[in-house]
Amino acid sequence: MGNQVTASVLANMLGVSKKAIADLAKRGIVAPAGGGRYALEASVNSYCAYLRAMAASRGGADAAEARARLGQAQATLAATKAKH
Repeated sequence: MGNQVTASVLANMLGVSKKAIADLAKRGIVAPAGGGRYALEASVNSYCAYLRAMAASRGGADAAEARARLGQAQATLAATKAKH
């Protein structure tokens, strides 16, 4: 089944607020697992894909910020996988 985390944990890992996690879930960008929890790997992968798409469609500071967040999300996922 994989790791499941709360909205707070996922928000902390992705560097966003819990409100942002709720918005991302409504938009289908993070993967709810039920009971207020989220599928960690699927959510991080989907969020990274979302950031890549955002960076590809935009230039300038927005793209740089998206790339930085993408790097952060990928590093967090790698660290989490290394622990398990």
